[in-house]
Amino acid sequence: MKKLIFLGLTLVLVFGLILIGCSSATTVTKTTQTTQATTVTTTAKTTVTSTTTKQITTKVLRLAHPLPPFDQNVLSCIQAADEFNAAAGGAYKIEVYPGGVLAGMLEGFDLVRQGAIEISDFSPDFLAEKDLVYGPQSIPFVFKDFFAEAKFLQIIREKIWQKRIEENYGVKVIFLSGLFAHDGWCGTKPIKTLNDWKGKVVWVAGPAEAEAIKLLGASPVTMDWGEGYPAMEKGVVDGGTYGLGAAWMSNWTACKYFTVANMFSSTGCLVMNLDLFNEMPADIRQALLKAMKAHEDRMYQFMGYDAPAQSEAALTGPEWGAEIYHVPDAEVAKWKEATTSVAENYFSKLDPADAQIIKDAIAEANK
Repeated sequence: MKKLIFLGLTLVLVFGLILIGCSSATTVTKTTQTTQATTVTTTAKTTVTSTTTKQITTKVLRLAHPLPPFDQNVLSCIQAADEFNAAAGGAYKIEVYPGGVLAGMLEGFDLVRQGAIEISDFSPDFLAEKDLVYGPQSIPFVFKDFFAEAKFLQIIREKIWQKRIEENYGVKVIFLSGLFAHDGWCGTKPIKTLNDWKGKVVWVAGPAEAEAIKLLGASPVTMDWGEGYPAMEKGVVDGGTYGLGAAWMSNWTACKYFTVANMFSSTGCLVMNLDLFNEMPADIRQALLKAMKAHEDRMYQFMGYDAPAQSEAALTGPEWGAEIYHVPDAEVAKWKEATTSVAENYFSKLDPADAQIIKDAIAEANK
């Protein structure tokens, strides 16, 4: 009997050990499967992440503009920048800095030449002191109207300016527009007759303007665009040849007297560092020039058709309260006669070939 009991206990013990062994094997198997599943999932996530990550580097082109942010020229410039930025697809981006916060007109031109900034507003009028080919638009009464000046600029840009400014200054003209701004006088005192010019100190933009003002009996002072009005406020000058364009400067309210006589013309342009322009891909250069051509077209419409009436309305309104005087033809004839020698002296100082090109361009523009 005892043997049977012992045998029974032995069988129970052996059977229990077998059950424990089977349970341990099942647990190991499950752990291995779980670990393998986790490894596969982690690998899949890593692969997806690596194939969707992409970085785009944007080249920023800073554009310095001396005019205030509400000026029509600046607004059109910002529109051109937006059009270019959309076409460039993130590869390039123009950022416009108005109001002279990045650089003034003359400073901006030098910074572009040095490559310190990329684009700047400028007037070729200021280059005329070193090379007279940039100054015919400052000859008094040379164009019959704004539209003649605009046509002249496109002719002379192709014939002389574009190539020469690239060779001599290392900049690319990407935008060029005529301005009706220098059409007469704006100042603290009225000018209505030839005699009224005598004794006045006048801020001017270039040598031809300076010579003409001197012949009219006044004393010219050549100043950067941004220096003229502050000088007038301080009494250093009595006024300038800026004319109705002062209406775009909402803070120029010290100009109380305006004289309109279509005396001088003026030019605005945007210049870009030439090396940078040439380094850009061809499609980006094309997109830039396309946006700037649209900018030129808008300014042609504004300057030729919209600005004169809008300017007069703003200047004579209650906020400004200025007086505008349109010089009669008989009086204009006296001013023309007094300044005839300016054109003669100008062309006598030019290279004969350049002089002929400019004369032909003026004649074609005035047709």
